[in-house]
Amino acid sequence: MKIDSFNLFSGAPIIYKDLIIRQPVLFEIGKMGEQHFYDYISYFLINKEKMLEHSSNPEALEALTMIKFIILLMIEQPDIFRKISFILFMLTDRLLNLDEIDDEGFPKLRLIGKEDNEIFIFDNDDWNSIVQILKAMFGITGEATYNVKKNSAASRIAEKLKSSKKKIENMKNKGDFQPMLEQYTSILSVGNRIPLSDIIQKYTMYQLMYQLKRFNKYEEYHSQLNAMVHGAKIDKLTTWYGNMNENVTLNSSSKSVDKMKNTQANFKQK
Repeated sequence: MKIDSFNLFSGAPIIYKDLIIRQPVLFEIGKMGEQHFYDYISYFLINKEKMLEHSSNPEALEALTMIKFIILLMIEQPDIFRKISFILFMLTDRLLNLDEIDDEGFPKLRLIGKEDNEIFIFDNDDWNSIVQILKAMFGITGEATYNVKKNSAASRIAEKLKSSKKKIENMKNKGDFQPMLEQYTSILSVGNRIPLSDIIQKYTMYQLMYQLKRFNKYEEYHSQLNAMVHGAKIDKLTTWYGNMNENVTLNSSSKSVDKMKNTQANFKQK
């Protein structure tokens, strides 16, 4: 699924079929806590194929589509249902529901809105698309992998999830979790002289990450420029205003660079 980058940058809701997916601002993430936020989001990133690699009997899982696999996890582990439901409600203002059964006797994954006709039923493609949207919105590239052990598919998954949860809790207790949002927000606030409250109250995660990358390019450009003015040899000067996915360079022998050197020399003489 292709997601429009300016849609993300603008902070506007993302429209997927009849779902309106809102981009939360940093303050909303702060209310639930950064650590809890990433914990909740991690359950959207479970990779079934990688779990199969660690399974002694992968046939039981391989027959399931990703959406049925997720539903099975939520049935076995109510805490997973709670966390996925919380994130989807925050983004769509709809409640997650597993009450209705399909023709094969499997629960349907539904999002139910305030109006009677506001019912969105996930199929496998829908789930994968929503995961891609979340990854783009929150700048996530990793995946959550849970190894699988013996017994029935559901109990194997549940057992490993419990074990994995204990490991995560142990990491938290040891202080291994490294918060980044307060650091990134502070850097952007101080570096660009933007009030901290403006960033927290108005910026989405995507906007924060994008502007931070732009700020880093700006700082790198002026650091190189300053070094060149003082005689350092830099073959190519990386600009700060190009595409964020490309390195746009200028030749260091350009007249504009020489002019900047002369301007700074004249300034020092004055």
